[in-house]
Amino acid sequence: MLVKKIILGVAVCLALVNNATAETTGKSYIGFDLGASRLGGVTAPAGTYSDPGISTLTGGYNFNDTWAGELSYTNFGDSVLSIAKIKLTSLRLVAVGKYTINDKVDLFGKAGLAHNTAQISIRWATSPEVSEDTATIGFGGQYHLTPQVNLRAQYDYLGKFATWTSTGVDITASIISLGATYTF
Repeated sequence: MLVKKIILGVAVCLALVNNATAETTGKSYIGFDLGASRLGGVTAPAGTYSDPGISTLTGGYNFNDTWAGELSYTNFGDSVLSIAKIKLTSLRLVAVGKYTINDKVDLFGKAGLAHNTAQISIRWATSPEVSEDTATIGFGGQYHLTPQVNLRAQYDYLGKFATWTSTGVDITASIISLGATYTF
C-alpha cells in the first residue's frame, strides 16, 4: 500500500511540472516550519499517547523553476501517556516538484526518503533509540511574499518510526505545518 502511495505521489509531482514565472534556478533556500503531528500506533492499555507539536528546519536547492531538492530535520515534542513518553525525530531528503498558479502562488509535491528515530522512556528507564529508513511523501502550497520570502503550508506523511515489540504495531507519523522560506 505504501509503494502505491509513493508511486501516486511521484506521478502527481511529474504531472505538475510547468514553467514558473519567478526565476529561482540555481538558488538555495532555508526554511522553518511549526506545526502539529498525528501519530499512529500509539495506543496502549493505559490510553493513547498525545500528538505532539513539531518544528522543522529545511535547506533546499532549486535545480530549476519547477524542481528542487530539500533536506529537512523535524523535531517532535514529547508524546506523553501517564509516566511514559515517546521522543521522535525525522531527517528527510526529498525531491520537490512545483506548479505555478500565478506570480504569487505555487503548489508543490514532495517524495523521498526519511530516516526516522524513536526513543521510549518510562520514569525509571529509557529504551535504546531505534531508527527506520522509509519512504516519505507530502504536498502543500506557498505564497511569494517577496522574491526572497515565501510563506507555506504543507502536509507530510513521514512513515514508520518503530515497531512496538510487545504488540508488533508500527508507530507512524504525519505532520501539518505552517512556515516560511528565504531564498538566496
